[in-house]
Amino acid sequence: MSTLDHRQLGELLVRAREGDERAFDQLYRATADIQWKQAYAMLHDAGLAEDAVQETYLTLYRHMGQIDSPKALVAYLNRTAYRVCLRLAQRQKQVPLDAAPPETQPLAALPDDDARHLPEEAAIEREEVRALLSALEELDPRQREAVLLHYYQRRTVAEIAQAMDCSPSTAQRLLNRARGRLRQLLGLPALLVGPAVGRAVQKLPSPTPQPPKRGRALPLPLAALLALALGGAAFALGRSGGPTITRAAAAPGWRAQPCPVTISVAGATPDQVVLVGPDGRSTPARRQPDGSYLALAEENGLYTALARTGTKEARQEVSVRSVDRAGPRLLSTRMEGGRAVFSLADDGAGVDWSSAALTGEGGASFAPLRVDESAGEVVFSAPGGRYTLAVSDRAGNRSTGPVTLSFPEGE
Repeated sequence: MSTLDHRQLGELLVRAREGDERAFDQLYRATADIQWKQAYAMLHDAGLAEDAVQETYLTLYRHMGQIDSPKALVAYLNRTAYRVCLRLAQRQKQVPLDAAPPETQPLAALPDDDARHLPEEAAIEREEVRALLSALEELDPRQREAVLLHYYQRRTVAEIAQAMDCSPSTAQRLLNRARGRLRQLLGLPALLVGPAVGRAVQKLPSPTPQPPKRGRALPLPLAALLALALGGAAFALGRSGGPTITRAAAAPGWRAQPCPVTISVAGATPDQVVLVGPDGRSTPARRQPDGSYLALAEENGLYTALARTGTKEARQEVSVRSVDRAGPRLLSTRMEGGRAVFSLADDGAGVDWSSAALTGEGGASFAPLRVDESAGEVVFSAPGGRYTLAVSDRAGNRSTGPVTLSFPEGE
C-alpha cells in the first residue's frame, strides 16, 4: 500500500470528484489495506472484512462530493468502515451495540483528527436496488441471466455455463460484457461494479434454490422483485424515491468549443436534468444511448449538475476549466544576429509552435528557423520590412498581427 499524506489524498479526491477514475483507483489502493485491517480487527473474518471494505468505498464514491476538506477523507473512511463493520457484526452477533467508536481504538494507521467535517451518512439502499434493476433491464437478456446467476444465486462460472448450456469461456465473456455495460449505466469505476451489484442483489428477496433448466432463460419478474424487495407498488413504479447523481464530469482536453459535461443519474428516473452555470442560467442535459446525460458548458467556472424527480432533487458540483477561446499572445520582439525572435505565450491549451508563420506584404511566407518551447520563443530569418505574424494554440484558436522587422546597421 502506498503511503500518502492528507494533501496527496485530498488531491486524489478532487480529481476523483471530477470524474478521474484512475485517481479513485489510486485513492483506493492507498487506503483500502488499512481499512481491511480495521474491519478484520472487528469482524475476525476475512470474507466479512472484504464485504465491509467494498461497502465503505461504494459509500465514499457516492458521497465524496460532500467531503469538504482533505483531512476529512481519512476521517470519513474510518467512520464509515466502523459503522459498516458494526452493522455486519451485529448481524453476525459478534459485537454489542455500544462497541467503542474508532476514535478509541488503535485501528487506523492514518490520523483521524478532523472528524467534525464528516458529512451525514445518507440512506441509499433503496436507490441502489432501484438503479440496479433499472440497469439490468437495459442488458442483453443473456448477459442479464449471467449476472443474476452469479450475483443473485451465487453460481460459479462453471455452474453458470451448465445452467445456460454454454462453455465456461462464453459464460465468462457474458459476465465481462455485462459488467462493462453496468459500469456505464451505474456510473461507477470498474473496480466497484462487482461490489455494487453484489451489494444490491443481496437486498432482493432470497432466490429459490432450484436451478433453472438447461437451455431456458432465467425468468426475471423485475417489477415484482422491486415491489417485494422495497415494499409497495409505488416503488415498483420508480417514483417514491429521489434521484442520485453518481457522477458529473467535464470532458478532458482543451477545446475552443463548449465543454461537454457528462452526468450519470441513479435512483428514480429524473423528470429533468440540467447544468446550472456560474451565472445561474440552466442548460438542459440530453439523455445519451448509454443512459447518461450530456450538457454543454459555454465557459470555464464552477457548475452544478441538477437532477429532479417530482419535488426531489440531487445536486453535484463540477468544475470546468478546459474552454479556451483566446489565441496566443505576442509578448515581445527582438532582433538578434540578423534574425527576428518572437516571444509568445498562451494561458490555455498552449502554443502550437508548428503553426507559426511570417508573411510579407508581397505574399512571401517564412517558416520558423528555430523554436525554443522551453523559452517560449520562435525565430525567423527574414529581411527587414512589414509582416503579418500568425500562430495558433492547441485548441485551434489563431492569432494574427502586424510586426515590423528593423535590423540595426551591419546585420
